[in-house]
Amino acid sequence: MRTSICSSLFKYGLGLFLIALGWELASLWFRSSLVLPSLSEVFAAFFGLLNDPSLWMHLSSTFFKAFFGLFLALAIGLPLGVLIGLSAFFSQLLLPALVLLKSMPIISWLTSILILWGIGWKAPVFIVLVTLLPIVIYHAANGIKTVDKQLLELVKLNNLPFRKAFSGIYLPSIVPFIVSSVEISIGTMWKTVVAAEFLAGEKGIGVQIAWNKYYVQTPVVFAYTLFVIIIGLGLEILLNAFFSSPFMRRWRGLWSTSY
Repeated sequence: MRTSICSSLFKYGLGLFLIALGWELASLWFRSSLVLPSLSEVFAAFFGLLNDPSLWMHLSSTFFKAFFGLFLALAIGLPLGVLIGLSAFFSQLLLPALVLLKSMPIISWLTSILILWGIGWKAPVFIVLVTLLPIVIYHAANGIKTVDKQLLELVKLNNLPFRKAFSGIYLPSIVPFIVSSVEISIGTMWKTVVAAEFLAGEKGIGVQIAWNKYYVQTPVVFAYTLFVIIIGLGLEILLNAFFSSPFMRRWRGLWSTSY
């Protein structure tokens, strides 16, 4: 067990070393910190950011927009996904809209959004919403569709009320898909909100990247990028730890035995 962990850590460390080596060689090749700064310049800018009180204000702004967009996607997407899973009519009716929503690039929304709301917090929240909505809807619908057909036959035979059937049969089936949709959405949400702030934000991490790009502060741009990567990885680790916790396992067990 210990040998396996040490081997994994060694490979992980070797991968990081190769990335750092490739970065330094590329930086020496370009010979310009405006194009690709050295890692020492990036880390110097990074630790400078950590000492800047405004960083945490921008981070809180980005967090608000990201999680508000995720909340809206769950609030809208879960009922729609359940409806699509239960009804073939609504599945066929809403499928074109879902395909369009999933395929449309972020940049296509910008003109209408900027005319409607201008620069501010609403545009990034909306972009996070429309990006995550298809993910949530598809997972919720698939959760409904995977319900055991024999259980549904028992519901019909026993004339169970829909509320009891939903809480005892459909919900235990859909919970793992909801968890999966949140796990996928967290990484997508974080990258999307930073990109949306870059394009249409008033404040936040993405806005700071945009301003430093405008003033050609390339080391600071990469320092903010490193910060975004660390926060994104941290969110995913915390979320996986939460969903793997004894509390969540117990909660899922309660749902699976509620019928």
